[in-house]
Amino acid sequence: MNSGAESSTDSGRAGEVVLELIKLRKSFGGVVAVGGLDATVHQGEITGLIGPNGSGKTTTFSLITGTTRADSGNVLLGGEEITSWRTHRIANRGLLRTFQLTRVFPQMTVFENLTVRSGARRVTRESLVWELAEIVGLHTKLDEYAGALSFGQQKLLELVRASALQPSVMLLDEPFAGVNETMERHLVDFIQHVRRERKCSFFLIDHEMQLIMELCDHIYVIASGSLICEGPPAVVQADQATRQAYFGSGFIAGARR
Repeated sequence: MNSGAESSTDSGRAGEVVLELIKLRKSFGGVVAVGGLDATVHQGEITGLIGPNGSGKTTTFSLITGTTRADSGNVLLGGEEITSWRTHRIANRGLLRTFQLTRVFPQMTVFENLTVRSGARRVTRESLVWELAEIVGLHTKLDEYAGALSFGQQKLLELVRASALQPSVMLLDEPFAGVNETMERHLVDFIQHVRRERKCSFFLIDHEMQLIMELCDHIYVIASGSLICEGPPAVVQADQATRQAYFGSGFIAGARR
């Protein structure tokens, strides 16, 4: 389900580049975690970053958001160099991140969670909170404590909270991990809504290949910190090196693993 804009860039992908990684590199104790990665996210695009556990995906996100410093290379947001920026400054510039393990405030209500300030960014319209919460069914739980929500509902809460701050780019770290298929559909529908209606671009990590293939316009595959393949889902799925390194010889699109 690849519904990016029709206009294309020189690379054949839709929209302007909103996030660019240039030769990004990071090692820990002599072990290469990210080995000179080049990648781009385009306006209105959902971009996937996949690979085996320990391949450098989460480290890449940490380098982008400034929680980990790169050894070398560059990160550009909207064409602006942000490699040395602190995390709060990057968030204020419009790039937000969600995590595999949810980071909600359990002793605050759902509504309070949705309106909490993130650095200098804050929700400007309470009606937007209601609108976004209603899409995923959280509007009936605004007065409940976030700690009483299921894990899947907390995932939705974190995603709605970030979306209410109206970012230009969102990094989603395993949004589908640990949730049931019904909740997966809520998450997929919400991501597509925010991309379509809020013009937000997404860069996401996950291991649910059926959802990755359905949702993403472009996918990067990394192993041991290095890029082994990139392209639309059909290209990645057909790539022999990718199948051997990650999918396995028995991978069939549409089959859940």
